[in-house]
Amino acid sequence: MPDAARLREQAMDKLASGDSDEAQRLFGLAAQALIESEPKAPGKGFAYGRHVHEAADIIQQMCRKRFTRCTAGQMGFAKLFRGYRARNAEKLRVYRLYQCAKCIQDGWWKWLENKLEARIRLQCFLRQTAARWNLEERRRRHKAAIRIQLLARKIIAMNVFKLHLLKFKSAIKISKRWRGYATRWGRYVELRKIFGIYSDAQTSISRVIRGVRGRRISSERRKQVAHYEQVRYKKEKRNVDAAVKLAMSRAQFYLESEEGRRFVEIEREKIKKAKKAKEEVRQSKERVAAGRRGGVKRQPVLCSNTLSFRFAH
Repeated sequence: MPDAARLREQAMDKLASGDSDEAQRLFGLAAQALIESEPKAPGKGFAYGRHVHEAADIIQQMCRKRFTRCTAGQMGFAKLFRGYRARNAEKLRVYRLYQCAKCIQDGWWKWLENKLEARIRLQCFLRQTAARWNLEERRRRHKAAIRIQLLARKIIAMNVFKLHLLKFKSAIKISKRWRGYATRWGRYVELRKIFGIYSDAQTSISRVIRGVRGRRISSERRKQVAHYEQVRYKKEKRNVDAAVKLAMSRAQFYLESEEGRRFVEIEREKIKKAKKAKEEVRQSKERVAAGRRGGVKRQPVLCSNTLSFRFAH
């Protein structure tokens, strides 16, 4: 039993250090020592202790891992061998195809040798013609590019000049506004220092200044809003005019088409029928009024194509 425990401890140390083969061998020796030192008692089942079962579990796990690695290695070798055979077969097939193509190409090039000189002359003529065309095209493009570059540089220079002029004018306006604001602020500070003791006068002056500034800002904002509204009104008027023009154009095209002419004829007939109906109603009313004045007996008769009555004397 002490030999088995010692072997088990050595196997655990080997397993911890990574030497699985030596650990497996030591676990086997420990199991053999346990079998020899603790024989199975008759009629009492399995006589080994718990540590023996744990060692057996570890040995089985190591065996399974080793078997798995061996199986994976066998499968890898088999895969590599099958790949080697397939590659050799493919190389042989490609080599045969290459030899066949080489034979065909040898005959083809022998047949083309007689036409090589004529082909070279034709290619030289075509290349010279294409080179002349390309040279003329490049000259035209070069002249056009020079003109376009001159025009583009002119436009860019004008834009840069306008930008610098706008910056210069903007700087002048900003500096003018700032100097005005600084002057007003300095005046206000000086007045505040001078009249600081007079709180009522100071309050009144500040109120007036704020009122002036507020009215000025309000006036500027009103002008800005009025300008925006004017621009928006012009844009909307332009859109509405365009929509009206489009609608009138569509109506004109529709009226000039066959379907439009049929629609106009149908509406014309409706208007004529309506006028005729109104005329018949008016005449019937006149006859009724005349009958009432003359005392003649009235006879109602239904009028065709209308909803009024015609009275006959």
